[in-house]
Amino acid sequence: CMAVCGLEAVDAVTPKALLEIRRNMIGMGWTRSVVNRSVRMIVNMFEWGVSQERVMPDTAMALGSTRGLRRGEFGVREGKKVKAVPLREVFRVKPHVSRQVRAINLLVLLTGARCGEIAGLRPMDIQQGKPGETWWVDLRVRGGFKTEHVEDDRDEIIECGPRAQRILRLFMDRPEDRPLFVVGEGIAERAKARTRKRGRPERQQGNTGKRKGPYT
Repeated sequence: CMAVCGLEAVDAVTPKALLEIRRNMIGMGWTRSVVNRSVRMIVNMFEWGVSQERVMPDTAMALGSTRGLRRGEFGVREGKKVKAVPLREVFRVKPHVSRQVRAINLLVLLTGARCGEIAGLRPMDIQQGKPGETWWVDLRVRGGFKTEHVEDDRDEIIECGPRAQRILRLFMDRPEDRPLFVVGEGIAERAKARTRKRGRPERQQGNTGKRKGPYT
């Protein structure tokens, strides 16, 4: 913005200047989705300025008239679609991560929840039914889920069947308001496992034996 508009007053910024900023983004090799999102952020900034009485409404309205780029327009490049990780790759990492990370990965697969939603679970968030019934987490009560700002009637429920329950039970001994999965705990467990695998050092290794001076 500074390169195009300099130190001009906010109300002097025009749609033409915004198009010039967008052209610079395209020239830097940004993908279409990133360019459109960045332009929208600039417009949102001016709209916020209107709510703070720092920008004239006409300025924000004019900038908001800038439509998003279409595929291939002005030579903008398309980003690569993010593909799902093959299941075989997910299971290949199991021996190399802590039990906490393994549990999170498996719960994501079993419940369809996002990683951040699982990683932040606490015992108090999990509603346990009768034996044999499904457990659930109501993210609307807990908060902190990705789409909580969307005002609609969609349910944000994580359902946990028998396999997911078996995993959760391994971590339910936590205080009610503490996270189930603690990164530091996993690091400490892996360090202890490495120590056990290494075993006790021989007497002559390191400084475990008696040291002899140069004149003994």
